[in-house]
Amino acid sequence: MFVIGLILVALALVAAVGVFVSNDAAAPLSMFGFTADSTTVAAVFLAGIVVTVVSFIGLSLLSSGARRSRRRRKELKEARDQQAAQRKSVADLEGEKARLEEELAKGRGEQHKGTPTG
Repeated sequence: MFVIGLILVALALVAAVGVFVSNDAAAPLSMFGFTADSTTVAAVFLAGIVVTVVSFIGLSLLSSGARRSRRRRKELKEARDQQAAQRKSVADLEGEKARLEEELAKGRGEQHKGTPTG
């Protein structure tokens, strides 16, 4: 994949240099109500490259932000699940403690009934 990517980048650079060098004709450029009459094709091409790079940077930032948000949501969910499991464990232990205290109280009550007081 790296080699294919490197080949594609090299081809794109060759094409960009070819367009930039071989086109020196002037052409009018109109955008948002502004007109530039003596804009060369090479300058328009270069502007297109700049816009493309800025767009890719923006998409990259969006993508990394989405990944970061997804990771944070996953970590938060795991923390909540762990907290719920700990609460359940505490509740189970408290229930067992209450049951054992009750058994102990019954055992002590039976022990006191069987011994004469005197």
